[in-house]
Amino acid sequence: MPFSPEELEEAYEKAVLENPYILRELFMGEPVGSERFWVGIQPFLLHRGYRLRPRYDPQWVAPWLRGPEIDLDILAFEESLILGKGEDLLDAVRVSDGFKVVFKRVSTRSPEFLIARYLSSPKLRSDPRNHTVPILDILMLPDDDAHALLVMPQLIGFNQVPFRRLGEVTDALHQYFEGLEFLHEHNIAHR
Repeated sequence: MPFSPEELEEAYEKAVLENPYILRELFMGEPVGSERFWVGIQPFLLHRGYRLRPRYDPQWVAPWLRGPEIDLDILAFEESLILGKGEDLLDAVRVSDGFKVVFKRVSTRSPEFLIARYLSSPKLRSDPRNHTVPILDILMLPDDDAHALLVMPQLIGFNQVPFRRLGEVTDALHQYFEGLEFLHEHNIAHR
């Protein structure tokens, strides 16, 4: 490393012969699509105490381009995973304690932003019927008054852990209906 533009182009053409779906930017180790946004605010987020995956560091070099030769099997590397449809969502780690979080970019004028702030107020957070995902932090973006980042704990889908007992099912349903009732009491319609 570093490789000449000709070497990179030749390696990319070979890689595409094996997998025609490899994006050129991805192979060249460049941010793809909305990843440019996350790379651009990575220093700000690190300063605020949140670490993104190495791929979003502005100084990142693709691991398939680090060796003495270019590794054409880029899909063998975790760093080859790119953002899909969730371009406004990204996972991170809170530096202070290693806690896994998720960022969600939202419009500051959207009902979602206003409702999330309302439901995470101290008064509503203390209500045991509030089963909404807590907002741990709200980060106003530098040079962008129209958007903010909601910081939430990283969760897994309820259906990723199987129910083993009837009591677990009834408890889940109880929490679901209790939460629904709580939202309706606060004039929030679910969609």
